[in-house]
Amino acid sequence: MINYYILYNPLSHSGTGIAEADMLQKQLGDRIARVDVTKVDDYKEFLQSLDKDGKIIVCGGDGTLNHFANHVDGLDVQHQVFFYPGGTGNDFFRDITDSKEPRLVEVTQYIKNLPTVYFNGQQRKFINGIGIGFDGWVCDAVNNKKVNNKKGNYTLEAVRGLLGAYKPCGATIIIDGKEYRYEKVWLAPTMKGRYLGGGMMLTPNQDRKSSKVTFMMFHDSNRLQTMLAFLKVFKGKHVGDPHAFFAECNEVTVKYDRSSTIQIDGETFHDVTEYTVKM
Repeated sequence: MINYYILYNPLSHSGTGIAEADMLQKQLGDRIARVDVTKVDDYKEFLQSLDKDGKIIVCGGDGTLNHFANHVDGLDVQHQVFFYPGGTGNDFFRDITDSKEPRLVEVTQYIKNLPTVYFNGQQRKFINGIGIGFDGWVCDAVNNKKVNNKKGNYTLEAVRGLLGAYKPCGATIIIDGKEYRYEKVWLAPTMKGRYLGGGMMLTPNQDRKSSKVTFMMFHDSNRLQTMLAFLKVFKGKHVGDPHAFFAECNEVTVKYDRSSTIQIDGETFHDVTEYTVKM
């Protein structure tokens, strides 16, 4: 009988996913099965093949957990699901625990009833947050460095963008049917959790157990004002900033004036001008 099924992503944490799985297996002992998530074609068939009392461990970063949550969406998952953080940002783990050291956490309840983002004819569930504009640009810069076997850093890329590499644009926002218009939008994420980008507490009052999401936006600020507000983000102290906007909602649509990059739990997609999130 198999006690644990370790689902690992060899590409997570800049390609150290296998090493993370090795370390976890040594901690857990015998009766372990390891599965590369990038090679599971049919999750319904995969779940049916597992021992009844076996537990699933998703080992990797937020993107790996997002991958699993999307592929089991709509399926009747009978097994307990655990998560072992082995990614770059680990914002999900940061949000649900107070631990600074990686450890196993049960996530069975957290991968159900997730919000859906719709864009460019696609739809995805997400566990932390999605965004278009500045945060998409930052995630794309970090991911490009990973592709080139370089170490990416969200904070450094954000600073580079604020110093001139990124330019804000106008956007129309529709929140639960009410429309708003802004001419200078820096970022416009919608959050299920509190954290994004490796520790930035964008929505400190968001409860991921809530049936709502929180839309957040920085708007109509110059570069210095945005930089000063950004310095407060890591501790969630930007709440109350005159250029920060928050709205708890069931549905939000963001329409950007130009083609941009959208990020979904850190994974990026290009040539997007509009997204809609629904709970």
